[in-house]
Amino acid sequence: MGEFAVRRVVTALDADGRSTFVADGPPPGLVTAPDGTGVANLWALTGSPATVHDGADALDDAFTLEPPPGGATWRIIRLPAPDPALPVEAQFLGVAGDEAASGGRRGMHTTDTLDLMTVLDGRVELELDEGRVHLGPGDVVVQRGTAHRWRVLDGRPTTYSVVMLRPSPGTWPAADLAPRGTVAPAGVGPRRVVTGLDAAGHSVVVVDGEAPGTFAFAGGAMGYGALWSTGGPLRSPLQGGDPVRPWIQLRPLGDGVSFVHVVLPGGAARDALGERHPDLGARMAVLAPGMRTTGHHDPDDPSLHRTDTIDLGVIVEGRVELELPDGGAVLLGPGDTVVQRGTWHRWRAVGDAPARFVSVMIGVPPAPGVPRADTSPAPSRN
Repeated sequence: MGEFAVRRVVTALDADGRSTFVADGPPPGLVTAPDGTGVANLWALTGSPATVHDGADALDDAFTLEPPPGGATWRIIRLPAPDPALPVEAQFLGVAGDEAASGGRRGMHTTDTLDLMTVLDGRVELELDEGRVHLGPGDVVVQRGTAHRWRVLDGRPTTYSVVMLRPSPGTWPAADLAPRGTVAPAGVGPRRVVTGLDAAGHSVVVVDGEAPGTFAFAGGAMGYGALWSTGGPLRSPLQGGDPVRPWIQLRPLGDGVSFVHVVLPGGAARDALGERHPDLGARMAVLAPGMRTTGHHDPDDPSLHRTDTIDLGVIVEGRVELELPDGGAVLLGPGDTVVQRGTWHRWRAVGDAPARFVSVMIGVPPAPGVPRADTSPAPSRN
């Protein structure tokens, strides 16, 4: 079945405010089972983060499915393929004998979480109370506390990334957000499946397709997709969606959580970006009118930026260089993961092919007296 290997890079601000790499390798919480199941615990928050320094390797040594209220867990999970000789009902992931607790449907379950999932390898079936979808590499799912179950397809394992966010008590933010379909797809991707409840309270797919907040620019060489936004601190798994007029937003709305997809150009498209598209800055000003106030950019190098967020990102396709101006650079490939904590950085696709990655950005309010990222000085260029 092959080795279950996961690489995790962690960045942080040191005591002098410099952006540095503090870890690069397998996460401490990586376990495998004899049947081929693999779980890599990448990062965990025990509650709503107060600073970008919050978080740890794992909640505990055991597999705790749901984080505490206001908290989050991020995992890479590999599911083995079931025996194809079994009846279809027996192929769903579950624990033997759990049919009584799941209404006779093996593996059907709910969690009090908003789950932001990305399929990295293999194919899997997601079944809800009403309906099912088949998912493949690069597809993303916004699972909103709805009843569901999984079945691995095609006789080979499935690997996926999932950030599980637990609501905390409070009032929903007033942001005008809801799941919305795409009228004219930009062709950037990825496919996004959003679950919800119908009028009878049954779990269903409410949206399936490219997110409306998806843009292609620089002649189609670059892309951005706003996959989900909570609009503020999470109070319910059903909270959030797409804004009425989507745009590129670096810092999450209301200091909540945003789920984004980025396409970086490779090869000749990357090398000739400035020469062929001198109007890129003007185009970005239209797509991202709040760019300079939602995430600080070095005025001498717009690609260098930081945000007041904890970013949980995974490379989906291609090779990417992640550079920290004070700490060097690392080369990342498909399946590699990054925990980025408020650090200055820039991304660059390496090689001829474009690169794609997704990131869950968790907003963090700045400490009293500390300026937001959009007003803080750029790092030293020495």
